[in-house]
Amino acid sequence: RWCLTIPMLTGQVLWNPLDDRQFAVNSDDLRIYNLVDDNDGWTDNFRYHRLVSVCDQRIPVLTCIAWAPKAIAGGLVSGKVALLKVDGVPCNNTRILKQFVPKYSRRCTTVQFSPNNPNQFVCGLEKVRNACSGLVFDVEQAGGGVCIDEEQSSFQESTVHDPLVQFSKSEAVNLAIWVKRMPHCIAVNAGTKWVRMYDVRSPLEPVLAVGAHTKQIQAISMGHNSEYLLAAASEDGLLNLWDVRISRGKPLAGCLFFPGVIPNFIQWSKFSSNLIATSFTGKSEIEFHDVSSRIRMYDVLEVGPDIPKAVPRYQLTLPCSVSSFDFHPKRPDKLLVLTADSRVHLKTIHKSVPISVSCYDSVAFSSEAAFRETDVVEDVVNVIVNRVKAGYCLNAAENCRLFSAESSYSDSSLYRVWDFLMLACSDVSGEMVGFSVTDSIAANTLSTSVAWNELVYFSSLRRLEALHFLGWCDVTTPDEIDKLVRTFEEKLEFEMAAAIAVFHLDLPRAIASLRASAKLTKRSDLSLVCLAFSGFTTSSSADHRKLWASTAKDTSSTIHPYLRAAIAFLSAIDGNPDFSRVLEDNDVFFQDRLAFACRFLNDTELSLFLETKSQFHVQHGDLNGLICSGLSSSCVPVLKSFLDRTGDIQTVAIICAMVAADQEAEWLNECINVYRNVLDRWRLWSFRAKFDIARGSFQRSSVAVGGHISAACRHCRQSLALCDFPTQRSSGRLYRTQISVAPISASSRLRVQGCLSCKKPLPRCSICLISLDCASSAPQRWQQNAVDVQTLRGTANLLDKWLSWCVVCHHSAHAEHLEKWFQSHTVCPVMGCGCRCNQYNNDISSG
Repeated sequence: RWCLTIPMLTGQVLWNPLDDRQFAVNSDDLRIYNLVDDNDGWTDNFRYHRLVSVCDQRIPVLTCIAWAPKAIAGGLVSGKVALLKVDGVPCNNTRILKQFVPKYSRRCTTVQFSPNNPNQFVCGLEKVRNACSGLVFDVEQAGGGVCIDEEQSSFQESTVHDPLVQFSKSEAVNLAIWVKRMPHCIAVNAGTKWVRMYDVRSPLEPVLAVGAHTKQIQAISMGHNSEYLLAAASEDGLLNLWDVRISRGKPLAGCLFFPGVIPNFIQWSKFSSNLIATSFTGKSEIEFHDVSSRIRMYDVLEVGPDIPKAVPRYQLTLPCSVSSFDFHPKRPDKLLVLTADSRVHLKTIHKSVPISVSCYDSVAFSSEAAFRETDVVEDVVNVIVNRVKAGYCLNAAENCRLFSAESSYSDSSLYRVWDFLMLACSDVSGEMVGFSVTDSIAANTLSTSVAWNELVYFSSLRRLEALHFLGWCDVTTPDEIDKLVRTFEEKLEFEMAAAIAVFHLDLPRAIASLRASAKLTKRSDLSLVCLAFSGFTTSSSADHRKLWASTAKDTSSTIHPYLRAAIAFLSAIDGNPDFSRVLEDNDVFFQDRLAFACRFLNDTELSLFLETKSQFHVQHGDLNGLICSGLSSSCVPVLKSFLDRTGDIQTVAIICAMVAADQEAEWLNECINVYRNVLDRWRLWSFRAKFDIARGSFQRSSVAVGGHISAACRHCRQSLALCDFPTQRSSGRLYRTQISVAPISASSRLRVQGCLSCKKPLPRCSICLISLDCASSAPQRWQQNAVDVQTLRGTANLLDKWLSWCVVCHHSAHAEHLEKWFQSHTVCPVMGCGCRCNQYNNDISSG
């Protein structure tokens, strides 16, 4: 987000863990910066707060730094560690509070303060024969405690020569880090390839020693959340994870492999236990890896093709190679980066946000420290289920009510479609259902032009049929016009009533409608439009009409769309009228725009308008295309496009079922069957049955729809249903032949306890264990010398003894017995069957 330039050869950046707006930059000199406050927000500006000049003879170049409370410790080339005071005076030179001096002079490689005891720190030194390279000091030992008092004007510098603890004899300590969960333990990179852990209470021998890598280790880091995990990266491009509690010779996982590059700095995220950041020598990228997704157990000393190449989860690219970086102590998405071109950058990590989508149409995701949940577009499955339970079927009037503005399922587009279909279905003759405006206009393009004042409108038999189909009437029938306008007024749609009257060239009726509605509703905008309509006249001069048109146009921008369309129509009345403002106004329903075009466009313009709009509806899956095509086979492209766009198989299937019965389009029947199967899979059998009944009654051909579920013999699979046997008709009464020729009671003659096909007995009742029977008669091939004919009327009284079965476990019993059984039981009466038949039946009934 910003960068600053500093002089440097090699460097290090480090946030102050106690002040999240302060950081230190160690290069040729030590500089401390504070971020500028900007209403508690992050800003691109900055100013330095502390500076230790290179010219200060007391402070040579620092090789490494570490923050302490109100102080900062720096390692020197001589091996000394200087404790520098950080006060609150801007641009003040840093004072040396205390120096910690090793026995032999050598380069200091690392300084780290203990997270559990802030007064203790460890420093690593280069190798000297017969001398320890790891030293632990206490800032309060020998020479008195460090007094960091902002009101004190002078300090007495002291020097400490004796460390508290020494370890790693005759072996260089290049890197060191405290184990947070083990307050007395320090993990170090001893030599070049070893990772050792020392306990400061017994430092003579390491408590853990592992040959970590085959090449020199470049960086180590301890996890902030998983405090027992130690990461080590080496020159061979391998980064290994270690569990300091259990590792004995092999790492916990060799999880990351970077072929061809050398990691030079690694650091665990302070907020994620699995995220580790890595920079590389000579590379300008910082890669962020999720180690939990790449854990692999193998021998790290055998680097080969079986080790997968590390793929970062995120990557941050800088303008130059990275020297050092540090995560912000409180903001996990902020990173301070020092690059080789002497610039310090404050970067933001833009990572992908984890998202979880529920099965109830909501999505949850995290945003920094916040957690939010919001609704997404409702799943079409839930939409279909809710609509079918609300009564969405083949009743156009009920569908209009369902999608009206007052309903919880309000949908303006579907409301207009069903409002049009309700108009088409209201025709008693049924001819309007399959009427197509496009085909009708194309069949007869010869129209008669009629002059009305200075306006010309067109009329023909086909145009009048299309206008009646669209709900308009002839301009020469004032009574029908008044009746049409009243239908809108009764629905309190006064604006539409006035506009329809204008489009029917009855301006006085439009003014009367507006005047009555303005008086009823007390609306000033209706009075204003009424006044505008009253001032319109076609007998005035051209200049007067232009003045009226410009004034009305300025007014129409804030009024109802239909009134705006009416003013645009009146303004366009001229020798060469342009009705594009009316025809292209999407706020006016397409049904009325199409009727307007059928009246006021000539044959060529009307054909072009129909062709353009038909193509548009097919491309965009707009059901308004049904108004052009009608409920005929020509509506299939529009329905296909609508289904591809929305996935609403329900609406498509219902409209397909309303298509004229003489249309044999295979795709229409396929949509209907898909919707029926969907309802069956969702156990909405009762609604599927209602859909079948409505579909059968809607079709003009009275073809009986047979049953889809019936009992069958378990031996020969022959159906036991009554309708599967031949019938005879006589005087309007239904008869069937009967097996028995002996004179027995009517109720007995209607019951059979065996299959009429294979003569095998039916199964027994699972409760009373008596053989089940069913009401049926024998086919004629079973007749003997005599024939006894019996009517089946009254068989409904025998319902208690009817064969009943569960559609899940298929166990059967008498209906009366099952009803009594489930009054005191919840599971199937058959031993060993745990089916809850009655609960399943209740689900079907409630569905």
